[in-house]
Amino acid sequence: MLADKSLLSRIELLTCACAIIWLQLVGILDRTVVHHIFHSLPVLLLLFLPKTPLTRLLSVLTAFAWIFMLSIVTPMLNNAIIRGYLISRSNLSYTWLSTGMALISAIWMAENLTLLSGKKSNFILFAAGSIILIPVLAFIQPYISLVFGIPLSRTLNGQYLWSLIFLAELPAVLFLPWWIAVKITHNNVLSMLKGKVLYQVLYWVFFLTSMIIGLLPALNSR
Repeated sequence: MLADKSLLSRIELLTCACAIIWLQLVGILDRTVVHHIFHSLPVLLLLFLPKTPLTRLLSVLTAFAWIFMLSIVTPMLNNAIIRGYLISRSNLSYTWLSTGMALISAIWMAENLTLLSGKKSNFILFAAGSIILIPVLAFIQPYISLVFGIPLSRTLNGQYLWSLIFLAELPAVLFLPWWIAVKITHNNVLSMLKGKVLYQVLYWVFFLTSMIIGLLPALNSR
């Protein structure tokens, strides 16, 4: 078992709090405070939920969702990392803000994977894999962006029925990282999910609702 599990658990809580604070920083600098308050609510909820293996798994998937949203749903990380805006266009604050959130999410994901595995020696491997995932997803963004970009742009334009597309896409996006998380941690999370389907559904409905409300045009006017 993890020898200093309590220490890593406290660090995980700190990282979770850092993600929330970072989102508020983005909101202040980007003048979209209410937008980012809503987007941070699922992370805030995980900060206070009992730290069961299921909560750890939800934290892993939430961290992945943030990396995925910044890498694939929007071109932010593609612009920042692949196209070089992070270096060549320092006036575009979203480049370093989005990169910062992606890195915080990667570390948060690695911490929860480590806690699920029960072996502190896995952290470096999980952290490296999580960080490498960022440029990999950013690289493929132009090739699959329309699948997610069209529902996003239509939702931002006030066509809210398009947000239902996100509801259909969410399980497809999360299934593979969920399966990988179970396999690499060797944690029998599968058995823990039985009878807790409603718990998961309620969380992801809350997650998606927070994302959609945060995208409402009224909350994104400057």
